[in-house]
Amino acid sequence: MMQDLTERLDEKNKQLQKQLEDAQKVNKEQLRRLKSLEEQLEQQQARERDETAALERMIQQVECSLKAAQERASDAEQLAHSLKLEVKALQARCKQLEQQQHDSLPEMTSDLSCKLRAAADSAEGSLRSLLDGVSQLRLYSQVLESWTKVHEDPS
Repeated sequence: MMQDLTERLDEKNKQLQKQLEDAQKVNKEQLRRLKSLEEQLEQQQARERDETAALERMIQQVECSLKAAQERASDAEQLAHSLKLEVKALQARCKQLEQQQHDSLPEMTSDLSCKLRAAADSAEGSLRSLLDGVSQLRLYSQVLESWTKVHEDPS
């Protein structure tokens, strides 16, 4: 009976040792798997940190670009506004000048008409003087011709 008990205990001991060895193998495999997963997790976290940093840099660049674009747009709007005001002022000045020209047109045409009439009268007087001078030159020519004939013919 004792021997039976010893054999059973030995058998039970062997069985427990085998279970322990199997459990240790499983534990060792799980530890290896755990280390592998921890390494993968660390690598993934490092990639995510790098990606997050890259995204933050890109966001900063986009924000800077957006700010610059907004400043350019604001400057362009201000320039457009000032140009519109300048165009309105120039249009008003143009209308004013057109009105002045329209209002002074009769006076200018009347003044020009008087000046042209005076120039025509002056030219007419000059032409009459010139024609009188031409007549006198012809008269002098005839007088000289007659005088030459009178002095040539002594008979």
